[in-house]
Formats: sequence, C-alpha cells, structure tokens
Amino acid sequence: MLTQYIVAPGLFEPPDPEFDGHFPHLDMLLSRSDHLVEKDDDFESLLCSHFDVAPPPEQDLPSASLMLSGEGGESLSDNWAVVAPVRLHVDRDRLLLIPLPLEEIECSDVDRLREAFNQHFSDDGVELITDFPRNWYLRLQQSRQLTTSSLAQVAGRTIDPFLPGGADARWLRRLLNESQMLLHSLDIPGFNSLWIWGVGELPQVVCCPFGELSGDNLLLRGLQNNAVSGCRGRDRMMVKEAPLQAVASGDQQHWLQAMEDLDATVEELMQELSRGGIRKIILQDGSGNSFHFRALMRFRLWRRDFNPEQSVRKGVKK
Repeated sequence: MLTQYIVAPGLFEPPDPEFDGHFPHLDMLLSRSDHLVEKDDDFESLLCSHFDVAPPPEQDLPSASLMLSGEGGESLSDNWAVVAPVRLHVDRDRLLLIPLPLEEIECSDVDRLREAFNQHFSDDGVELITDFPRNWYLRLQQSRQLTTSSLAQVAGRTIDPFLPGGADARWLRRLLNESQMLLHSLDIPGFNSLWIWGVGELPQVVCCPFGELSGDNLLLRGLQNNAVSGCRGRDRMMVKEAPLQAVASGDQQHWLQAMEDLDATVEELMQELSRGGIRKIILQDGSGNSFHFRALMRFRLWRRDFNPEQSVRKGVKK
C-alpha cells in the first residue's frame, strides 16, 4: 500500500499569534502521530529533497530554474534567480520585508523598471525577465556562488539574518542596494526594493519517487517537469501552500480558510486510511516537523493535543 505525503508550510504560524482555534481532524493527526524532526528546515529544501535535488557545496538551491520550468519557461541554459518586488519597512532599529503581489503593480511601471534595470546592470551580465505571470526572474550569464533565503522565509521578518552569503555575496548585496536607489528614482508606488533568491542552473538529475502529485506549486511543477524517468512511484504527494501564502501576506482570514481546507483533506485521508486504501499519512510543515500517522494510532486516546510550541521553529523573530 502507498504512503500519502502532505506538505503544508505555514502550518504553525498564524498571522495572529493569539489565535487559539481547533481543527478536529488535523488536531487528531498531530496529537496521536509519531512526531519526528528532520534536517530540512525550510519548505523549498524539503520539497527538493524528496526529488533528490540538493544545492552544490557552498551554493544555493536552484529554485529559480525549477520554478521557471514550472511556469513553462525555457531554463535549460544559463543561471537563474527569482526576483520579487518588496517593501522594506523601518520598524524601530530593524528593517522588515513585506512582499508585494505582482498584480498590484501597473504594467507600465513594470516596463519602466525592466528597461531601467537592464540598462543599469548591463555590465553585470544580468537581465530582468518580467514576462511570466507568477514570478519575475533574473537571467545570469555566469554562475555565482551564493546562499540566499526564499521570500517565504523572510516575509514579514527582519532581513538581517537572511542577507545573502557565499563567495559572491558582496556582488549580490551591491546589486540589491543599487536596485533600491534605482526604484527610488523611478518612484514606483508600493515597493522600494527587490528580493532575489534561488540562484543556480537547472539540476542535471531529478528523481521522482511518487506516482501522483497534486498542488499548484511552481517548484513542485518544475521538479515534476524535469524528472528523468517521469513520476512512476507508488506513493502520493500533496502540496498545500495556502497557509504559507497567508503567513507571507499577514492575512489571518486567508490562513483560517486554508487550515479549514487542510482539515477537510485530512478527514478524507483518514477515511481512506481506515478503509485500507493507504498505509500511512506523513504530514510535513516545511520547518523540520514531520508527523507519521497510521490507522491504529487513532486509538491513542491518552495523547494530549499537540502544542504548536513543541514544533521546530526557525529561530528568527518576526
């Protein structure tokens, strides 16, 4: 029998930290399952590890090239990075990063930014691409040794712990600083900076151990598109990223709706588990928590409700 994986980042991070609601089926799974701590403590690393994709030593996870492939782009050559418009907000002695949805930016302003950016950074061998609906991308003519943090990791948080590292960190920090000055001169409403991450070229080998994948996640799509032998395994994977999207936007109502949807999904899977259709449910939150649930575990009536404070945290305060 197969194992059902559910990857649900943002599970333990409600935008309203005082929220104390309950989701009955999800609560049962969390409280009565075996709780394991895994080494992959961010969503993109976890997802890629399922497909045997890891970053080269001292370099970035190549998220951008995979996400570009997930959007139908041609990413077989060159190195790529994801580019996101953001607003840096001064909060006492720190800078908080607030993402800005692409649909909130006027097309004419996007065109102005792209033209000015590509002209300004032409000597750096980079080109800003804004033709895709879900993300902007940066094409790099040469490889760069960088370690970056995804937008999901830094959204709503102070940026200092997430600034780029690696041998080419100074180059990227200069590019980010100069892009801020460029945006200031263009006076585009809504955002004052860019965030860049996921630098690298398309991985040579992607292995898919699943027979069925579900979820509207670009990284998942890109991994599926580049699996060397297709997806012919026995197990199933479902990616539920709506809670993480709600965390990034600070939308408590959106988070509640996403969690209710996740709770309904868990209910359906538990019914399938009790009928013998699946062997096990594995729920992962993309920050190091993994919950393994088998049918007989529902009888662990002595177990207390799972306390989110027991979960693995990234260690960075918002």
